[in-house]
Amino acid sequence: MIRNKQYDQRQEHLQLSEEEETQQHVSTLTQEQKENALKNYDQKNKENWKRVSQQLKNSTDQSKKEETAPTQITLTSSVGAGGANLVSDVKKIQKKLMNLGFLSEGCFDEESVDLFKEKKDTDKVKDTDIPHTIEAIKSYEATVEYVGYADSRKKPSGKVTPAGKTLQLMNIQKASVSETQLNAIKQKRNSINIDVSEEIDLSKIEGNVGDIDDGNKVEDITLVQDALIELGILKFDEENSERSDAIFKKHPDSYLQGKESLKKEHLKLTIKAIEVFQNWKKIKHWRTKKVHPKFKENANEQWKKNGRKKKENFLENTGFTKGVVNKGDSTYLLLDAYKKFKLSFKANGKTQSYSFSNLVRSGDAVNMDGLSIMGKAKAQGVDLATIKKFGLTDIQAKALKYVSTHEGNFDAINSYDQAVISYGFIQFAGGGRSFNSLLALMKKDYPSTFKTYFQDYGIDVEYLEKNGKIVKSTIVAVDEITGDKLRGITAEDYIRSNEKLIGSLIMAGHDTKVQEAQIKLAANMYVKPAAKLSFRSTANVPHLKVVKKLTDGKTKQSTFLGKKEIDTYKKSADYKAIKNDSKLGSLTEGSLNLSGKKVNTVLTSAKSTTSLINMAINDGIGGAGVKVSKGVRDYIIEKKICTLDEIKSASEVEILKKVKKHVFKPKRIQAIIDESSI
Repeated sequence: MIRNKQYDQRQEHLQLSEEEETQQHVSTLTQEQKENALKNYDQKNKENWKRVSQQLKNSTDQSKKEETAPTQITLTSSVGAGGANLVSDVKKIQKKLMNLGFLSEGCFDEESVDLFKEKKDTDKVKDTDIPHTIEAIKSYEATVEYVGYADSRKKPSGKVTPAGKTLQLMNIQKASVSETQLNAIKQKRNSINIDVSEEIDLSKIEGNVGDIDDGNKVEDITLVQDALIELGILKFDEENSERSDAIFKKHPDSYLQGKESLKKEHLKLTIKAIEVFQNWKKIKHWRTKKVHPKFKENANEQWKKNGRKKKENFLENTGFTKGVVNKGDSTYLLLDAYKKFKLSFKANGKTQSYSFSNLVRSGDAVNMDGLSIMGKAKAQGVDLATIKKFGLTDIQAKALKYVSTHEGNFDAINSYDQAVISYGFIQFAGGGRSFNSLLALMKKDYPSTFKTYFQDYGIDVEYLEKNGKIVKSTIVAVDEITGDKLRGITAEDYIRSNEKLIGSLIMAGHDTKVQEAQIKLAANMYVKPAAKLSFRSTANVPHLKVVKKLTDGKTKQSTFLGKKEIDTYKKSADYKAIKNDSKLGSLTEGSLNLSGKKVNTVLTSAKSTTSLINMAINDGIGGAGVKVSKGVRDYIIEKKICTLDEIKSASEVEILKKVKKHVFKPKRIQAIIDESSI
């Protein structure tokens, strides 16, 4: 992306006459004068400007770096696909998009500088005149605005309106931080005491190492041993060293004849360590683990192009030999990728120590570099009064506390699945789901705490408010190399891959204000909405009551529930006979309609409350409503229930057993059912 190039991209059009005069004058230009100079260019002086362009560029770049607030723009009318596209408005959006890195320098020249030479600000342009600008708007929407999980089905419009959210977001955003700010961020990140296992360059390996007759070159063995030692899997002492020089001293015949290679019988500890690593990291898991190709490195564009849906192995088409590392095989790839991390810091008067690593074995893994950190700041240590102060009942507070035991602690982090990065005691998920909402709430309600643990480390959030409520938020992360502000999924991915920022998140989880923010968001996002859930139409169950008169004068009563069962009976001879002759019996059709009724009119117990909160977190509020409706429907049909009173008096545990068959994590519901304390 091109960033902070609004002067550089038009450097050839600036009119300056004499080089000496320019050199003396450039450093004294005000920001306004520089803007005016850029507008009043003269094509004839192009060559003269080339000689002094760098001096002006350095001056203007520095002034832009020291800006403290983003540029605010207003529009007269809409810009982009199907917009009014007044020249004055289009210019503003083009410049903003270029500053934010979504419109390239070349496209800006083509669609702004060149296109508008002969046009007035009140003129209009066609969509076909600004295709790159429209695509840049769409890219901005997809990257910054449409980051929410609920937005995933939206298609970027390619249009910016005067009162729309797209323009509102543009007006609160800057492309980068100042040099002073960047240095302060680097200093804070470097203050985090986190050690990463040394990266051993295994790419230098030329052949096989381990339990193999042909191979084991000394240089290759040393690299593999270094990697295994760094990971704590292989240890040598003076008596038992398999370094080449130690082996040669003990066994002068250890080299294979005519080769700089060692015999495998002298590498028993090394071979054993390779096997331990293979078993430890479950090579078979990664060789057979299926993942959608869009999550594989460098596969996204190819996936989009081909529209492939078939899942592929993480380590596709790679070999494996027990006790052997061979360049390019599964063991080599995992050994090269594996990293261990150690973090320590002081919190609440105690030294906190953490150890974690990548290559998390999980059926949900889509990122081999992802982490799984359960954390140590336990929600169980928070008293109920703290949880209840956010508007929860005693039952709701206890339920939230219980559900959190299965999600994580306040400092928990998960970065291996498709949610990009999830954080906290309810695992507030990335990808625009709820991690961004958590950061926005913290920034709004706990600004000083947010600054201490997030902004100072280069993590931020931009959000819009409506009637005092946050309605749209985007995570921001500062790239410490360029100073660029990354946004949306790109920012989340940057945080996920930066161990120092992982450390800052863990440290933040020990702060009581950060914990309160997590509880507040969980209460507002999951617990309270779960209490307001209504049944969907899937909970409406039609019934057909049949009274058939028998030959002995007695009657036989039958009840058919559900459309499928009723339709099957209506095809029978019995139904047709009774339908045509009322003397043979009676047919009464009806329906138990729960649609629109509150779920807590049927499910009122603590177990039900806890289950609904769990479903709201793991299935989403919408999903929870659908799935509880399906479970209740199944119970109604099985027990042949026809009235509201009957379902109200039914066993809630038995209903929950039906509900669990439809949820994302049925074992969680079963655990709630079995929990004696609930």
